[in-house]
Amino acid sequence: MEKLITIPMMIIFLGAILIATGGFWATLRVNRDKIQSGIEREEFRQKLQAKSEQLQAKSEEIAQLSKEITKQNVFIKESFTGGDSFCYLFFSNGPDNTIVPSLRHKGKYPLYDITFSLMDLDLWDEGWKENNEEKINTSTKKYNFGNLGPGAWFSLYQNRFRIRDSALVKMKADINARNGTFIEMIHARKINKNWQFAIRLFRFPDNKVLFEEIPKAFPRDKNGEYDWNN
Repeated sequence: MEKLITIPMMIIFLGAILIATGGFWATLRVNRDKIQSGIEREEFRQKLQAKSEQLQAKSEEIAQLSKEITKQNVFIKESFTGGDSFCYLFFSNGPDNTIVPSLRHKGKYPLYDITFSLMDLDLWDEGWKENNEEKINTSTKKYNFGNLGPGAWFSLYQNRFRIRDSALVKMKADINARNGTFIEMIHARKINKNWQFAIRLFRFPDNKVLFEEIPKAFPRDKNGEYDWNN
């Protein structure tokens, strides 16, 4: 009787163990699959992130290259037109009480087709008031210069001239180049037997001051400003 009871119980017990073992392995397999799947997803995420970072780097590289191309195109265009470069006249004392004009370049782009005129404003004003055509004509000197490279300056020694012996001589230069028109105001004063020059350059037509140089010996107001309307 005991054997009959014990054997089925053992069979049931062994069956329960087999079922439990099967469930354990099934659970383990599922967990393992989940773990493996998680690892694969993490690897995929990392690869995707790496590809995204590579794409971002390439996009930044392309954007930088585009900026460089645009910059080069602007440089080529500005180099052809002259861009924001300009030139101005400056003066020195020459032999026999003459004045030597020179032309100086400012900026990083070449200037082309430079022409300019230099007018004695007082002489022109006198000629206009007197209706004296000869005075009006002699008040203005015209120059056809050409091209000037960045940082260069050129002496117009062969075009030196004399100015009237006066306490203040006022002149004006109209400078034209491929990139626009510039107006230069010039005041000359004789100090210790030598002429010194104050110059102020405007861009036309917005009248933006591009350059100004005033000798220390020139008179100034109480605020230290030079009076160009003198």
